[in-house]
Amino acid sequence: MREGPPWDGGQKEAPPPPTPPQSYLDAAFCEVNLTFIGLGARGLEASRGGVAMASFSISVLLLLALGVTALAEPVRFLDCGSQVGKIEEVDVIPCSTQPCKLHKGESYSVNVTFVSGVPSQNSTALVHGILMGIEVPFPIPQPDGCKCGINCPIEKGKTYSYLNKLPVKSEYPKMKLVVKWTLLDDKKNTLFCWEIPIEIV
Repeated sequence: MREGPPWDGGQKEAPPPPTPPQSYLDAAFCEVNLTFIGLGARGLEASRGGVAMASFSISVLLLLALGVTALAEPVRFLDCGSQVGKIEEVDVIPCSTQPCKLHKGESYSVNVTFVSGVPSQNSTALVHGILMGIEVPFPIPQPDGCKCGINCPIEKGKTYSYLNKLPVKSEYPKMKLVVKWTLLDDKKNTLFCWEIPIEIV
């Protein structure tokens, strides 16, 4: 895990990655589409994006599990308020440097390994983009974390892998911003919250 402000340029040696407690065969990737309209004098506007669940066969998931293990890139992140959970690692695939350079027309995978400090019947994800100090929500048609790699109900003290797929559309403008990713439990407490800077190129 590399933790702390992701934009400070510091490097911390990551410990050996924890053994995933869940099989990647149980994980379904959620696709998050972000749509930018542009910047006006009064700040950033955003339109609602669409999200589609991707369905994989067993053979594809086996290949995906091998690919995730081989290509995982732990990134430095800022914990923005994980109340009832602890982030072990945030992987962005691929992201060889920070801020992560996301190329238009390509797709990126996100894997958050975390330990839950509470039991929970469900989980809900929220995604925001932060630009010029303004948090812009990116609505997710599939906000259910239990359909994004987490076997629910969530158990206290158990380690989970939350999996996402982030496509970057070719029509997005080039810009730098911070992505804020939050997962809430069934009492609206924060299981994890992390931020990383990205650059769309």
